[in-house]
Amino acid sequence: RPDNPIAFLASYFRCAASGGDALVMAFRTIKVSSSQRAAGRDAIYAAFCSLARPVGRERHGEVVGRDFQALLRLLLCDVPEEATDLLMPIVQWQGEAVRFPHFLMAVQACLQADEIARLAKAVATDMGRVPSA
Repeated sequence: RPDNPIAFLASYFRCAASGGDALVMAFRTIKVSSSQRAAGRDAIYAAFCSLARPVGRERHGEVVGRDFQALLRLLLCDVPEEATDLLMPIVQWQGEAVRFPHFLMAVQACLQADEIARLAKAVATDMGRVPSA
């Protein structure tokens, strides 16, 4: 479940009504629900399903590589470069498609990088040493 179900539904329907594409919907789904571990995993699966294409009998088999890369870039857009260096091999991955286990791990890594950067900034601010942006 999203942290704030009303805000999630409002955002979802605003995006759907405005003709938002699957990538934007996936990004919003993840960002609205990312603070709770169980909710975050469900949101990541929902995002995967919104981007996935069928493979064989699997309805939600895999996400095309370029959509996967675009989603990761969106998730990392506010994260300082220093916090994303280790993620670059994932973001720059050139494969055809990705299945859910790897999608889940990559999205979680991006969310954790965002959280680490946020916490580091909060600690530095609290200590009176605000890092330059």
